[in-house]
Amino acid sequence: MDPNHWATQFPKCGGLRQSPINIVTSKVHIDIALSPFNFIGHTDTINMTVENKGHSAHFALPPSVRFIGGALPGHYRAAQFHLHWGGNGRPGSEHTIDGERFPMEMHIVHIKEPYSSLAEAEHDTAGIALLAFLFEFPTSGHNKLYSVLTLLLSLSHEGSTTVIPNFRLGDIIPAAKDLQGYYRYVGSMTTPGCEQAVAWTVFHRKLAISSRQVSKNK
Repeated sequence: MDPNHWATQFPKCGGLRQSPINIVTSKVHIDIALSPFNFIGHTDTINMTVENKGHSAHFALPPSVRFIGGALPGHYRAAQFHLHWGGNGRPGSEHTIDGERFPMEMHIVHIKEPYSSLAEAEHDTAGIALLAFLFEFPTSGHNKLYSVLTLLLSLSHEGSTTVIPNFRLGDIIPAAKDLQGYYRYVGSMTTPGCEQAVAWTVFHRKLAISSRQVSKNK
């Protein structure tokens, strides 16, 4: 279904706080209350299950992967992460910065404790926290991410799954100390039902992905 028509079936998709957005840097307000993050479990080694959800692949994360800080209340445990990229050589990030769209975007979905599901958390305006990372093309790609993207080729059918052994989230994203700058706004999930209970964090720092890695998984 065309996203422009989501609201006919999912009324929340017609809300006033819908994501993604274009971040206009000239209109951004500096908030000194936006504190650093403290990542927990990002260096733990896990066997990660990946499932083809039809519209994307979801990489399941254990509840031991979590964070505190970032000017958000309480502890947030990870549920999954997923990727957005374009086809036919087009950039595919969901968020844009001053109108610029980036090659790829990664979202790590977290649920505020003690909620056990997104359905429970959506009733809290800070119940869901999404950490967003934008990717750019450098001279070479991210080797650890390459192995993740390569496995996506085996997930050709909706509902199919595979396992990535010996995975560490810290091999893909930088340590929290290297992610001091970020944008924060309150918005929604970017797929139906578009729950408007998401505290979005879009990090300033861009991650590396080569054009070969992205094209390999179209």
